[in-house]
Amino acid sequence: MNKNILHITDQQLIDSYNELKSGWAVAKKYNINGHMFYKRLKKINFIFNKNLWDNNEIIKLKKLYIEYDGNIRKISTIINRTYAAIACKANELKITDYHRKAEDDTIKKMSNCTKKRIKEKGHPRGMLNKHHSKESKENMSKTRTGVKLNLSEEKRQNRSDRMSKMIRNNNNYSRCKRGYYNIDGKIMYFRSSWEPIYAQYLNILIKIKAIVSWEYESDTFWFEKIKRGIRSYTPDFKIIHIDGSIEYHEVKGWMDDKSQTKIKRMKIYFPEIKMIIIGEKEFYGLKKKWNLEKLKMVDKD
Repeated sequence: MNKNILHITDQQLIDSYNELKSGWAVAKKYNINGHMFYKRLKKINFIFNKNLWDNNEIIKLKKLYIEYDGNIRKISTIINRTYAAIACKANELKITDYHRKAEDDTIKKMSNCTKKRIKEKGHPRGMLNKHHSKESKENMSKTRTGVKLNLSEEKRQNRSDRMSKMIRNNNNYSRCKRGYYNIDGKIMYFRSSWEPIYAQYLNILIKIKAIVSWEYESDTFWFEKIKRGIRSYTPDFKIIHIDGSIEYHEVKGWMDDKSQTKIKRMKIYFPEIKMIIIGEKEFYGLKKKWNLEKLKMVDKD
């Protein structure tokens, strides 16, 4: 499927995007992968306008929302917009109903996914034979049927403070492959499979006296004026150069919205800090040039 994109010009993709106003609709039109479409246009610095809704579309959305009783999946096939785009726009226009029940197929799909995950991977660590309280079950039920929990400002702030405290205590989590790796005889903990590979590269730089040393997740920068959301950032690697200067390297295969926010806030709150982003292209370039191998996780002991 992805090979099809090689036979499509950049201008064709841009014209189709401006016409359909959805990258996923363009991907469907040309039978290509949606992520490959976005990646292709990002290379030519094309600016995506995620809020590109004209008046006719908005009128049509309002009409269809009533006609199909808020069935976003049905509306998305007619308007050629993603489920998320329509849901966000409906929320912005205040035509959505938080108290509506989720679609039956959505509830069933979520239930089946949960059962499958537990069957394949077991219960979350420490949760076997534990049960939620009646209040917790009611709250989870509400969130799964579209009911918005009316949390007070104090409770919302407390949630944010608790999460920040976890991060300060280094108890944050990651969706990447994390574990212990043997880096030239030293057992270290990393949060992704790319990071130990990059650590090997940094050790090579030490051997050829290009840098003095490096540290992993040694410094955390706090955005003190931010009270909710992204309130801190811990770069992957701290690099100490021969001249004593310091810079930070972030190994990122995929720059999601959360990561982008962290980088932007670093530039605002800590403009004096030099940051180097090691993206997919840079990572695989170094991996090939220095013949770096993927490492297997090891036991801590």
